[in-house]
Amino acid sequence: MEGIRKKYYILLAFLALLMCAFCIFIPISSVNRVETIYREYTREKIFDIKKTFLKDSVNNIIKSIESTQVEVMQKYEQRAKRLAIRFEGTIQAYPEEFVNFAKLSFSDPYNREVFTILILDKQTNEIIYKNLLPDFDQKDDIGNLIELLKEKSIGYHEIQNEEYCLIFMVLEEVIHRETKEDIKGRIHEDEFSNGSYFWVNEVLDYNGGENYAIRLIHPNLIDTEGMYLSTSMTDIKGNTPYLTELQGVVTEGEIFFNYYFEKKDSDEVSEKLTYAKLYEKYNWIIAMGVHLDDIQLYSDEIL
Repeated sequence: MEGIRKKYYILLAFLALLMCAFCIFIPISSVNRVETIYREYTREKIFDIKKTFLKDSVNNIIKSIESTQVEVMQKYEQRAKRLAIRFEGTIQAYPEEFVNFAKLSFSDPYNREVFTILILDKQTNEIIYKNLLPDFDQKDDIGNLIELLKEKSIGYHEIQNEEYCLIFMVLEEVIHRETKEDIKGRIHEDEFSNGSYFWVNEVLDYNGGENYAIRLIHPNLIDTEGMYLSTSMTDIKGNTPYLTELQGVVTEGEIFFNYYFEKKDSDEVSEKLTYAKLYEKYNWIIAMGVHLDDIQLYSDEIL
């Protein structure tokens, strides 16, 4: 009887220990599971924040392009108005010197590199002076040419007397060129944490293939700016980032995608999350990215 009682006590003790272990294990297991869920949730949120940062940054650079273009247009419109006032005064006071004065004014590189100019002999309807005028057949209707130029220019002015007509303007391509140079300088100067930066590819052929685009601006590969790109180019894992990017912006206007690329100022290659958006006016694909291991490092620091 004593032996049975002893075994019974041992069994009770074992069951008590088992219950204690079970009670301890459940909370620890729950804590571990909650911690795992929290880590995953935090990483997802960090990932979402980075995606928002990339998208907002690209959209902001596009806004900057638009505002810079407006500033350049306003600058040349004001310059054209000042020139028009000068020419109006000259044609009234010194009509015989009008043509020579106009030629002299536009011989200044400050004006010559910007303004499209033509001076017409009204008696013969021939162009006696021109600058930055697109090629055209003199036999064609000059009036049609002028109307075409008016549609693609700002600061258009006509100053004339009985003998001559001076026409000058600033073509859109001049506005675009100066805007592009301004944005290029800004992109090269911008600095972001974790080596992020903007880059721009100019699309030549939306069908893709060899030489479909030019690497126009790339702070991490400045020496290769101007090189042609191909949609068949691959990264170290065999991905085709240029093809993926082109298809995405053609279809949706924008795209998030991953590929492997060198970090800025380093030979280290790692996976990169990129956001790219098409700026159709210039045929630019404007992009920005962040390396995923940098996201992981940041996640580990805060957890």
